[in-house]
Amino acid sequence: WLRQSDDPAGLVPSEVLGLSAPLGILLFGIASLQFSWPMAVPALLLGLYLPYDSTRRNAQSRIMLIGRSIPTMADLIVLSMESGMDFIGAVRLLLTKSAVADGKMPVRDELLLFLNQLQLGRTRRTALEQFAERVPAESVRSFTTAVIQAEEKGMPLRDVLRIQAEVLRHKRIQESEAYIANANLQMMAPVMLVIVALLVVIVV
Repeated sequence: WLRQSDDPAGLVPSEVLGLSAPLGILLFGIASLQFSWPMAVPALLLGLYLPYDSTRRNAQSRIMLIGRSIPTMADLIVLSMESGMDFIGAVRLLLTKSAVADGKMPVRDELLLFLNQLQLGRTRRTALEQFAERVPAESVRSFTTAVIQAEEKGMPLRDVLRIQAEVLRHKRIQESEAYIANANLQMMAPVMLVIVALLVVIVV
């Protein structure tokens, strides 16, 4: 989770453990003084759990942001490749045109790390596989797999990326529609409770 959330504040797993214990003890003491002993045990467990939950939520949020950025990133890479650039040159151009502070554009940080790994001597396949490992989003896995297979089979990478971006975009639209439909169903229960309550008030 720390690696997937881009190592916030430079924390390591042992430091997260170190934060959990004092926080749990602090909440235990506050609950003991302000409420009662039975409330102190849940407060202790909550304090032990909060650092883990915060790290997990940060990782999931960052993975989601990168996954949503992949279709747009693929489109921009395709546009650059259509102008005569190769894949690595297109990625470098994309990084140059999106020069922002670290952390504000997670997909840019990951692409920058990808290029740094290439400069360290790793193969493109290895760097892409590590990208997919750091960001286990389905769109990232699809993107990296498409690039690897296109290079291994000698397929035009530009055409493969264009198709991949289109597929990912349609999939994101379908997921959004499914989420909206599910939200509408979940809203039916509160609405029905309000209607029933109004009917009871009217009848009474």
